Amino acid sequence: MPQQCLLSCVFFLFCFLFVADTIQIAPSHARRIEMK
Repeated sequence: MPQQCLLSCVFFLFCFLFVADTIQIAPSHARRIEMK
């Protein structure tokens, strides 16, 4: 079932990008809190 494998790969990539985005956003929030 290549279609199911492709769907899993896309879902995994989306989750990875979401987590990477969260990791990048977290430090900037911490910096803003420190500046205040």
